[in-house]
Amino acid sequence: MLIRAEVYKATIPVMVRPAHQKGVKMAYLTCRVQYLDDTDPFTSTNFPEPTRPPTFMFNEYVPLIDQIGEVHKLLRAPHQLDDCTLQLSHNGTYMDLESSLEEQRDELEGFNTVRKPTMILRTQLSVRVHACIVLLKRQQLSIYYRNTAVFYPG
Repeated sequence: MLIRAEVYKATIPVMVRPAHQKGVKMAYLTCRVQYLDDTDPFTSTNFPEPTRPPTFMFNEYVPLIDQIGEVHKLLRAPHQLDDCTLQLSHNGTYMDLESSLEEQRDELEGFNTVRKPTMILRTQLSVRVHACIVLLKRQQLSIYYRNTAVFYPG
């Protein structure tokens, strides 16, 4: 029997399925989720949205890559799904999307002790760095062309 995440509001972070479904490992981490609109690295804000974040139940035994699509859809985030990652709000650690939460138990240490545990959906660091490099190269080229342009008097 699943219980909706809104009931718990992160006060009871882990829920286990009833015993009649033995053999299936299902534990859930319930926390708030927000996104940081950093799709453009030069105009992003440092304020996660929405201001009243919804809660989401992460299955601890399923890789995060299989759950991030649901988080993206819930938040209606402007990011491209392939460019997204999850970051812990309390210490800034980026989660490994190929692993489950159970496999990343060390990174989650102290997550449930903070007042409002939140996972933040944001653009992967490598994608942001690549966007900066592309923009700087374009700017460099336009400066180069501006400085090397030959003007013919008319």
